[in-house]
Amino acid sequence: MIVGVDLGLKRVGVAIAEAGVVLPLTTLTWAAPEHRRVAKQLAHLIEERNASTLVVGSPRGVDGEETERERSFAPLLQAITDALPTGVDLVRWPENHSTIDGRLEFPHADRDSAAAAIILQDYLENLA
Repeated sequence: MIVGVDLGLKRVGVAIAEAGVVLPLTTLTWAAPEHRRVAKQLAHLIEERNASTLVVGSPRGVDGEETERERSFAPLLQAITDALPTGVDLVRWPENHSTIDGRLEFPHADRDSAAAAIILQDYLENLA
C-alpha cells in the first residue's frame, strides 16, 4: 500500500492506493506548533495500513524551483520524516493543480484528501 499526502497550512489531506485503486481517505488538521502531533498521526496511519511508501506533494514552481510555500512546510516535512516507521520510503512529488483536479475527479471527497489522491494517482501513473 502507498499513502499520499497534500500538505497545507492548516490541514494535511491523506489518500491511499492499493492494488492500483486510489481513494481519498481523511484530512488531519493542525496548527504550526503541532508538527510532531500531526506527524505521529500520519505515522500511525502508515503503520496501521502497512504502507511501504509515503508520497508527499511538493509545491514546486513551474521551473522546478523551490517556492516560499514549500519552504514554509519544511518543519512539518522534517517532523514527518522523523516520525516515519523504519523501512517506509518518502517520495516528494509535484502537486501542481492537485486541488483543482481533485475537486473534479473526487467531487464527494473533502478537498484536501482529494488533492492527495490526485498527487498519488499522478505518481502511480508515472511509475507505469
